[in-house]
Amino acid sequence: MTKIVEIAGLQRPVQIPERPWFPLSQMTEGELQLATKIRELEMIEAINRSAGRVREADEQAGVLNELNRVLKSGLHSGGIGMAKMPKLRRYWQKLTRMDRPCYLSHTNISGGFEPTDEQEQYCRQQARNYANGRAAGAGYKGWNGQGPVPEFTLRNIPTGSAPSNDRFPYRQKYQEKLNSCLEKTEMENVVNEHLVDAGPNFLYDQMGPDDYNAIISVKYINQNAWIYTASEVTGLSETNVRNITRLGTIEQLTNEGFGDIATPEAAKEVLYPFMRPGADRIGEPITIAGVVALIKAIAALVIATGTLVMAFKSNTRSEQAFANIPNPGSPNFQIRQEDFLIETNSDGLPTPPTGGGAGPGVNESNLLGGLLSDPLSLGLIAAAGFLIFQPQIMAPKNQA
Repeated sequence: MTKIVEIAGLQRPVQIPERPWFPLSQMTEGELQLATKIRELEMIEAINRSAGRVREADEQAGVLNELNRVLKSGLHSGGIGMAKMPKLRRYWQKLTRMDRPCYLSHTNISGGFEPTDEQEQYCRQQARNYANGRAAGAGYKGWNGQGPVPEFTLRNIPTGSAPSNDRFPYRQKYQEKLNSCLEKTEMENVVNEHLVDAGPNFLYDQMGPDDYNAIISVKYINQNAWIYTASEVTGLSETNVRNITRLGTIEQLTNEGFGDIATPEAAKEVLYPFMRPGADRIGEPITIAGVVALIKAIAALVIATGTLVMAFKSNTRSEQAFANIPNPGSPNFQIRQEDFLIETNSDGLPTPPTGGGAGPGVNESNLLGGLLSDPLSLGLIAAAGFLIFQPQIMAPKNQA
């Protein structure tokens, strides 16, 4: 549903395409990376078109057509012409090398995430194909799919030969493959239902490392550790876990009316001056009221979706893996307005500048706040210092 809100010239209505479902159990690593890139690009195309940036939107629509064609026809059969889009062709060639399943492993799932009828039908077909292949390879008969699954199948005997009592454990092989496939589709449901919507909780991770203030530095490390651990317990690559959460951030900020700054990179361009340790904030690209509106929207989305992060963790039955990472609802993890060091009054409005009028007020009084109440974060503060002052891992910051 389109939301129409106008605050400080930042917010405007955007109608984005309906969210796709990612059939993870049927995708390769490269296909999932491509599918998430398509989703991101279609949202950006909608944002540009709604803003009247027709040329950019048309160019993105052309790229989308090519990428969708490749995804539908298969990475290895849907090539991109070199003369047409050379950079896109190089991207496609990179993805074709990622032909392993997007699951490298998987965990058991709990909760109300039963496979859909379509998923169950797909898994039954996969199990039959697998069991028939194993049977044929050993010289036994397969199953045509009619009637109940046979417990055993007999050996293929040439015409005129004596019958054999050898039997192949067909149902056992069939059930092994079926159970494995269904477990994967349950994880697929958890990722699609929970991880996408929880995206705003990981905005600092999505923005990447930089020279942040102490609060954000610790939260960046915690969010980054959570993404890594989610990759370990789902079997998805860290890249794809991050890509999926990124989609949730863009979608939800766009639905809140912040389409022009919905990507983590665009949001960082606006917010970074308020994320640095004690930086001068004169001449910001938008008004301070607009910044506060954006921060409030992000914080509200984080609060609204924090339960999804917890549900994701519990549904993977891997809570122990997250034991050394602060709870997503804790002050050491959750994105909050006070992270950005902007003074506000009791109504949540920005106050006049302090310190001689050098810019919006900087609230340093609670800079560390509840961080020091968590022993784990004492070590993380030291780690944050190591991270911040290592130039070889720092992304260069574009200067205006």
